[in-house]
Amino acid sequence: FDMVTGAIHFSARCRELYGFAPDEVITADKVTACTHPDDRRLVAARFDATVRTGTDYDAEYRVVAPGRSPRWMHAKGRA
Repeated sequence: FDMVTGAIHFSARCRELYGFAPDEVITADKVTACTHPDDRRLVAARFDATVRTGTDYDAEYRVVAPGRSPRWMHAKGRA
C-alpha cells in the first residue's frame, strides 16, 4: 500500500484471486468492494491499526470476485 498515492500493489496471483486486471490500478475502495460485507469491518479495523500504530497487518477474510464464489484470504503486511 502506497501511503502517498493510495495505490495497492498485488502480485499477479493476488490480482487473479480478487478479479483485478493485470494493469488495473488497485485502491482501498476497490479492495473493500471485493471484501465480503460481513468481513469489511474487521479488515478496515486491522488496516487502520496498522497504519496508525505501525503494527503488522494480519487478517483472514473472504473475497467475492465478480462471477466467482467467495474465497478465503489470509493477508499479512508490515507498515
